[in-house]
Amino acid sequence: MSKFTVEKHNGIPALYRDGVKEVPVMYWMRELTTEDLRDIHETGIRLFTCYWGRSAMAHPFWIGENEYDFSWFDEQMELFARTCPDSWLLPRIFVSAPEWWLKKNPDECIGYSQPEGDIPQNVSFASEKWKEEGGEALRQLLRHLKSMPWHDRICGIQVAAGHCGEWHVWYSYSIPGSSQAMAKRYGAPIPPPEQRGEKFWKCYFSAGAEAIDRFCTIVKEETDYPAMSFYGYFQNSDNPYLMHLAVDQLLRSDKVDMLASPHVYSRRLPGEDAYFRAYPASLAKHGKFFIDEADDRTHLGSYHDYNGRRIMGDTVEESQNMMYRELGNAMTHCVGLWYMDIDGGMFRAPEYRAVIKDAYRIYRDHLQLPQERVSEVAVIHDPAGRMSRPYYSTANCFDEVAVPDLAFASLTRAGAPFDLYTSGDLDYETVSKYKVLVIMGGAALSDGARKELEKLKSDGRTIIWLWGAGSVLDEKFTEKGIRELTQLDIRMTPDQEFPHLSEDGWLPGKIVPGFEPQEISRKFAGWRSIYFGTADVAPAKFRDILDEAGVFIYSKTDDVISVSRSAMMLLGSTPGVKNIQLPGRRNVRNLRTKELIGENIDRFSITLKQGETLLLEMQ
Repeated sequence: MSKFTVEKHNGIPALYRDGVKEVPVMYWMRELTTEDLRDIHETGIRLFTCYWGRSAMAHPFWIGENEYDFSWFDEQMELFARTCPDSWLLPRIFVSAPEWWLKKNPDECIGYSQPEGDIPQNVSFASEKWKEEGGEALRQLLRHLKSMPWHDRICGIQVAAGHCGEWHVWYSYSIPGSSQAMAKRYGAPIPPPEQRGEKFWKCYFSAGAEAIDRFCTIVKEETDYPAMSFYGYFQNSDNPYLMHLAVDQLLRSDKVDMLASPHVYSRRLPGEDAYFRAYPASLAKHGKFFIDEADDRTHLGSYHDYNGRRIMGDTVEESQNMMYRELGNAMTHCVGLWYMDIDGGMFRAPEYRAVIKDAYRIYRDHLQLPQERVSEVAVIHDPAGRMSRPYYSTANCFDEVAVPDLAFASLTRAGAPFDLYTSGDLDYETVSKYKVLVIMGGAALSDGARKELEKLKSDGRTIIWLWGAGSVLDEKFTEKGIRELTQLDIRMTPDQEFPHLSEDGWLPGKIVPGFEPQEISRKFAGWRSIYFGTADVAPAKFRDILDEAGVFIYSKTDDVISVSRSAMMLLGSTPGVKNIQLPGRRNVRNLRTKELIGENIDRFSITLKQGETLLLEMQ
C-alpha cells in the first residue's frame, strides 16, 4: 500500500510516495474514460486527477438527511483501478450543498445586493450549518472510500466548492455577502455595498478560507491522504467579491497540504510568461506543495480568449511550446502541474502525447538534481491590504489589475529570477537575503509590514515601490503614508490617468486618488528607494535597477527567463540570438533535444524562434 505525503527537503516542499519523491506531472480529465486513461498511461504519467465533483453534482452522493449514495464514485474508481492498476487518482470532490439542502435551508444561502437575473440558490461560505452537515457528508464519503479495496489508488483529496470548485462565490458581479449566515458571522446587519469596510471584508473573505480549513481537517481526521484545495489567486481578479484575499490565513493552516490554481490568463501567447496566480515562495515557506493547473488549450481545444486576446495555440508547434512552457515554469519553481484536458480531446494527437511523455521524463530526471531557488529579488504582493483600502470596488481598483499584469510581464523579462511572497511573509528573517524588494499592491500595508520594511532599509538593499505604496492609513488614502514609507517627495493628486483592461485591450482610465511624480528615486545611507507611479515599467528599466543593485543578470534581452539551481527556461519572446551568462561554470544541456550545449561554461549563445520554449539543465 502506497502512502503520499508532502515533505520539505532543503526548504523545498515536494510530493513523496513511500518516502521517495514522486514526479509531480499529472493529467486532469473531465471524466474518466478507458481510452484516455490508457493513452496517457502509456506516456509514463502515473498521477491523475479529475472533475469528480462537477459530475457528482449531477449524481450527488449526499441525497438526503443522513442519506448517501456512493455508487457513482465506486464505478469511477473501479474503472480507474482496472485500467491503471499502477497509478493513483487525486479526485476533486465538491462539498457544495446539494439542491435539496438549499431548498430546506434558504437562510444559509448567498444573498445578493444587486442580483442580475434569476440566480440559482447556492450556499454561503459563512454557513456554519453547511460546514457541519456538509462536513459530515464528506466524512461518510471518505470512510466509504477507505473501506474499499481500491482505497490505496487514491493519492489525495481536493475539496472544492463555489464557481468551478475554485472557492469563488457564485455570481459575484451581483454583489454577494448579504446572507443571513454572513450577518450572523458578522455579528451585525450587513452594511450596504458602499459602506463595507475592513471589518466586513475580513469577515467575508475569512469565511471561505475557514470553510476550506474545516473540510481539509475532516480529510486529515478520516484518512492519511494529503488534503488539497484551490486558493490564493491574485492576478486577473478584477471583481472584489471574487478574490482569495485570506490566503495568509490558509497558508498557516496545518490541515492543508497542497494548493492549486490556473496560471495567469492575460499573458498566455507563445513567448509570454504565463506566470502563476499564486505565491510560490510563501507556499514553500509554509510547507505547502503547489500545483499549477496547466489549462492552456491546444489547437484541438475550443477557442477561448481573455479580454479579446487569444490564449490558445493555433498550431501544433505553438501548442507544444506552450506545454513545454508550463513544464519549465513548474520545474524552475520546484512545483507540480497537471496538464488539463479542459475541453475534452485536447491531447488526442500523438504530438501532444509525445510532449507529455517527454515532460514526465524530463521532470523525473530533474528530481535527481538539487531543487533550489537562486533568486536575489523578492516580489511582495499584499492581498490582505486590499481589504483595508477605501473605495474598494471594481471601478476604483484599476491598480490591482493593471499593476500586477503589466509589472509581471516586465519582471519576467528583466533577465533575473524572482521569488513571490504575500505581505504576510514580509519579515526581516524571510526576505533579508534578497538584494532587491519589489512592493506590489501595497497601498494598505499593515503596521507590522511597515515596521519590517523599516528594518529592511539596510544592507545596501534596493526597494522598488509600485503605485500608491503605503498610502492608506486608517482606511484612508494619505500623502503622509506614502511619504513616510518610501521617504520620497511624492504628492497626492485628485486623480490619475491609469490603464484599465477591457475587451479592446488596455484603455485609459482614471484612478482616485493619484500620485505624482510617476518616477522618483533616492539613495540613502544603506539603501535605495525607487517609486513607480505607473503600471507599465519597461523590462530594461527593471533590468538596469537590478544590475546596479548587484543582482546577477542572466539575459539582457527582453525574453522571459526563469531559473533555479539546476534548470533554466528561456522563452523566445522575440526571435533571434540570445546571449546567456551564468554565475558560475556549469555543464549545460538542452532538455528537449538532449543536446550538450557546453561543458564547464559560464556563457553561451543560442538562436530562438518567436514563441519557442528552451529548457536547459545545468550541472
